Amino acid sequence: MWRWPAVCAYHSHVSEPKPTGPAPARTTVLVLNYNGREHLDECLGSLGVQDVFIPGWPGQPRDEAARDEVWLIDNASTDGSVEHVIGRFPWVRVVESDANLGFSRAYNRAAAMCGSEHVVFLNNDTRVGPNFLTSLHRTRAAHAEAKGVAVELDLSPLVEGRGLQRQRVIARYRELLQLHRRYRFPFTLASNARSILAQKSVRDMVLLAGLFGMEEAEVTGALSSLDSILAGRSPVQVVRE
Repeated sequence: MWRWPAVCAYHSHVSEPKPTGPAPARTTVLVLNYNGREHLDECLGSLGVQDVFIPGWPGQPRDEAARDEVWLIDNASTDGSVEHVIGRFPWVRVVESDANLGFSRAYNRAAAMCGSEHVVFLNNDTRVGPNFLTSLHRTRAAHAEAKGVAVELDLSPLVEGRGLQRQRVIARYRELLQLHRRYRFPFTLASNARSILAQKSVRDMVLLAGLFGMEEAEVTGALSSLDSILAGRSPVQVVRE
């Protein structure tokens, strides 16, 4: 059964990485959890018998050069989830947060930690078939040119926000910039101006974006990328968070 996962801990205590090969993983499956121990046996059990792993050896790749891995991203659970997974699923890497970061923030931070080429976001109440990862790789190979995500950052919170609220926006935009640099999805910037007088110059945009680490060349590219996104061959769906 496939349940559409959401979509990419930070601090956090990160358990000791399990022994792996020298090359980064091909795919990291991120399972987000908050007090969901009751679901984890079925979810992680189904991932442990993927046909990309050696039968009877969950997490051990058939091909070390095409290695897949599973991480549990725990949002400060209090139901013993972490201890249960460490004891029962030692091949799963556990990443613990000090607080409940919520859904998208926890996934974004975990994705930024991964060194893998691809990331899968999976709900903890999901059970997948044994060819789940193989099917994803096969589909990806058949549609290698497909790109599914573009992100627009609204810079107005950096102008209007103050104090802790502004710092939170800067931290979140920095995380998204890191993901953009890693996965190269289209990135645009907006000032959310409601009048001509409120519009920002390119210099203003460069200064604002610099607050979260964006380089001038990256800002210029982001400001000129909208036309190419909207001119894509596939329908464009705008999703607002």
